Amino acid sequence: MSSGRSPMTVFLAVTGGVILTGLILFAPWWVWVPLTGAIAVFLLVRTVMSDRASRRLPLFDPDPPYDPSPPPVERRQEPITNVQLPSECPDYCFLFSATVVWSPRQNVMVETTANMAALAVDDVLRRAREITEKRDPREVSLVRYELGGVLARMQADRGGCLEAMAESVDLVLPEEDRHRLEELATVRKKKDVWEHGRKFEQSKREYLSQDVLKDPGSAVVWHLARNDDQVEKTVNDIGLLAKLSSAANNHEIPETFMRYVPEFGSAPSDDHIFGNGHSPNGYGPQDDEKTGADHFEAFVRAEFPEDGQDRRLLVKRMALAIAKQDRHDLANDILRRFDPPDDAQDQWDADQEG
Repeated sequence: MSSGRSPMTVFLAVTGGVILTGLILFAPWWVWVPLTGAIAVFLLVRTVMSDRASRRLPLFDPDPPYDPSPPPVERRQEPITNVQLPSECPDYCFLFSATVVWSPRQNVMVETTANMAALAVDDVLRRAREITEKRDPREVSLVRYELGGVLARMQADRGGCLEAMAESVDLVLPEEDRHRLEELATVRKKKDVWEHGRKFEQSKREYLSQDVLKDPGSAVVWHLARNDDQVEKTVNDIGLLAKLSSAANNHEIPETFMRYVPEFGSAPSDDHIFGNGHSPNGYGPQDDEKTGADHFEAFVRAEFPEDGQDRRLLVKRMALAIAKQDRHDLANDILRRFDPPDDAQDQWDADQEG
């Protein structure tokens, strides 16, 4: 260290001496005495500070600078390819590929006694297997992204020796397994369609056998409801409906309806049904060529043997339905056969005029 004075100190000392000499010689004492004291104090402080600066002696020892960033962590990588991982379905495995990234934990000195890369790979595979063994192999694309999210975080292994994660995660199914699953899905879809068709067919059979074809009368009513504008056709089809009903229920055709089936040569004649060769009013022909009115009359007298309000109402409605088809002769013939009372005939005439 140098013991000499700095040029600034010498300059201040000389300048102060000149000013002080001038004040003593020319200024009154009450002026130069205080000013001389102030200059002396200033020069003293300045001299002390210059000495410290020249010697480079700090006033206090500063602390070393604080660095908030952690020390860099050395990360290492280990690739794995096409490792089989179990799925929810037996015999179907995923193929897992990724890059395992790992680093030893601080204050752990086991690298010389353990294969750290193998520990990292085992830990990543364990985490991946916990997910895949609960997933459907048909959802491989969704499971791939799920694994990418789960394995993207650094986690300590079970032994606490290192932290590991996985990058570039890929998950696929073997090609032959993928084709098998597609074929099974197609079969399941076809089976579902077939099952719905079978249930529909079964429901339709129950409807026909237990409702529509329960007996010939139900079959005739069903046919008339579906073809209300073809009354004569319904009457002509009574024999066919009787055969259908009997076949559906595995029993013989009722005797009442056997006369409507042409192939039964020994079927009961009109005499068996009406008691003579004509209808009670004398309109029923005995020859083989029967009209729609003949068939309808036989049906009504067989199903409604007693003359009552139900039979008169059925006859009237049937006549009205036939008249709407411009078959007035047939409608009048049906009414005459059953000889409706005067009030019914008057109502029929009024409906005709309307």
